[in-house]
Amino acid sequence: METTHLIKRLKDEGQKVTDFLIQLDEHTWDAEIYTENEVWKVHQILAHFVSIERAFQWLTADIVSGGRGAPEDFDLDRFNHEQVRELQSSSRQELIDTFSTERVATIEQASQYSNEDLMKEGNHPWFGQVSVSTLLKLLYRHNRLHLRDIRRNLSAHIP
Repeated sequence: METTHLIKRLKDEGQKVTDFLIQLDEHTWDAEIYTENEVWKVHQILAHFVSIERAFQWLTADIVSGGRGAPEDFDLDRFNHEQVRELQSSSRQELIDTFSTERVATIEQASQYSNEDLMKEGNHPWFGQVSVSTLLKLLYRHNRLHLRDIRRNLSAHIP
């Protein structure tokens, strides 16, 4: 039952991300959303979404197969910086398409998990020991938080 709910949420929230990004105009893509440490515009946030989608696929698969999850010394800030830098040269459309493809892969992977698999725990570099179920929830909630920040930033700059 929980797997079905998680799959539905992953699908629905993934579609909300792509629907939101597709409707943005050119000016919006140039808005600086985050400026602490490094500047992230909407484009960099989308690159981050692709990176995180892939990372969570690896993380959940590792935990389900008996692994420990992220190494204790994993540097989340460095990972995010390097991954975004690597992906940001892709076009918007390439990133949107890649995000959609990766979300489908996440859903396919998660649909194979049993309820026992969903209860297995492993290390997340920010949240510590969490279940696979929690990781999948974090994945779609993570996107929502960034979309909220984009909306807030854009509404603050509309004359």
